[in-house]
Amino acid sequence: MLPDLFDMHCHLGFCADAARAVRELAAQGVGAFSNTVTPAEFAEQQAALADAVNVRVGAGLHPWLVGEYDVAADWDRLYNLVARNRFIGEVGLDLSPRRADTREAQLDALACVAHACARTGGKVLSVHAVRAGDQVLEV
Repeated sequence: MLPDLFDMHCHLGFCADAARAVRELAAQGVGAFSNTVTPAEFAEQQAALADAVNVRVGAGLHPWLVGEYDVAADWDRLYNLVARNRFIGEVGLDLSPRRADTREAQLDALACVAHACARTGGKVLSVHAVRAGDQVLEV
């Protein structure tokens, strides 16, 4: 049965007990698209929430964390992660002054995600865009 409400962007991985949060959501008739911020968090959340019929976990690489992830070295890993999963998030660009130093890495990561999505199709994305709406749409 489909949930009555569906939250299209949350971070269940930030909950102290994500499985409990999912059960409470289900009891209220609520589903969720839980976005992850790194490939490692995606793997953890996908395993932890595998039985949650009301939740979809998105494979993501948040632009705030791109600087901590070597996109060039792990391009294939990121590409394959996106290619194999239907729900993608949180991805995008944050070109605010605090994040300007990782602009090129963010663009590389988003290009990798966009290419994988275009090649495999059928994706649902949750996109982060701060001072970058035009650039995100261009990619």
